[in-house]
Amino acid sequence: MKIFREYLHLPKEVYVLAAAKTINGLGNFIMPLLTLILTEKIGLSSTQAGFYMLMLNVCFVPGLLFGGRLADSIGRKKVIIIFHSLAALVFMTCGFIRPSMLVVYLLMLGSALLAASLPAYDALLADLTNEDNRKRSFTLTFMGHNLGFSIAPVLGGFLFRNYLYLVFVIDAISTVISVILVAIFIPNIQLNKVQRKDEVNDQNNIDSKANVFQFLLSNKYILIFSGILFFYNFAFSQLAFTLPIHVVELFPENGAKYYGTMEGLNGVLILILTPIMTRITIKSKPTKSIAQGGLLYTLSFAILIFVAPLSMFYLSIIVMTFGETMITVNNNAFISGMTPPQYRGRVSGIFQIIYGAGFATGPFIIGILLDYISTRAVWTVITIIMASASLCMLVLNRSMRKKKVEGHY
Repeated sequence: MKIFREYLHLPKEVYVLAAAKTINGLGNFIMPLLTLILTEKIGLSSTQAGFYMLMLNVCFVPGLLFGGRLADSIGRKKVIIIFHSLAALVFMTCGFIRPSMLVVYLLMLGSALLAASLPAYDALLADLTNEDNRKRSFTLTFMGHNLGFSIAPVLGGFLFRNYLYLVFVIDAISTVISVILVAIFIPNIQLNKVQRKDEVNDQNNIDSKANVFQFLLSNKYILIFSGILFFYNFAFSQLAFTLPIHVVELFPENGAKYYGTMEGLNGVLILILTPIMTRITIKSKPTKSIAQGGLLYTLSFAILIFVAPLSMFYLSIIVMTFGETMITVNNNAFISGMTPPQYRGRVSGIFQIIYGAGFATGPFIIGILLDYISTRAVWTVITIIMASASLCMLVLNRSMRKKKVEGHY
């Protein structure tokens, strides 16, 4: 219980955001089942499914850029309310349309709208916290999301075959409820007040009117970090692409249900492991923890090369989840610590574009490979990529430690 006491004295708004993330995650049926919706319900090949998953992620880019800019100008709360509400409307519409390419195009629109709110969420959480409680606050919201997400794929797996429309409807309803929580309980935060509060920490005396790209070019470690995470997410995207294809390939009748339980196991383990791993890594540099998490990813993908019984899939998920908790609770803390308040919305958006491009290109490229090589060969490729990226993160950690580079915002 001592582990959970660390989350008792956070700002009350952090608990509201965690609750909103929990409810949102509880209805997050669409994305975990997206590959199966495209292949099993709409009838696309793995190559076509990979292409449209790429397009869905490409649609994130304008949303992230536009949303990040708006978050730094009109305010984080307004951006979350407006774009989450519009995304919910689009998802609700999908529930009343027969599975077809029209649903795919609507999901592209919904992806762009949803993406616009993501930088605002991260920037808002960073504004509400300080260097001492920021990692714990990001951890709590991460656990909240995964509390819901541990249930959503399991329910979605059972609804998928005969009640697909409910997948979209419940996703939309949960999004609306999360918006209501933010609208009622989160105050409007004036950005200039946040800037004044943090000015004493600004050792670099950065001009607040400077272009965000000039800021990034003068802070190469953020770009290098984001570039390495591109490859992390390229590999991790196969959890939602190659893994369900592999499971359905081996278990045609019950593959969707098995995959749903794997995603559910992932969510449950995150709830259990996140506070433990946060406590273990609380004094470690984010880059070191993320490198170690990457090595666990590597091991989990290596297991899938030799997978035979169903139990090996679950073993891989367990190992992967250890790595995921180490990575996720540290990457936002790294970016927030390296970024002054006046840039947080835009930097968060650009960061998510760079590392999110891994999620976008992973299914597309691997979808093409699956037309020519076996799933076992694909897992071999992914293992090599993940091992290389982990080593790069270790090198980055050593370089930053040697030059004594630290986040201080």
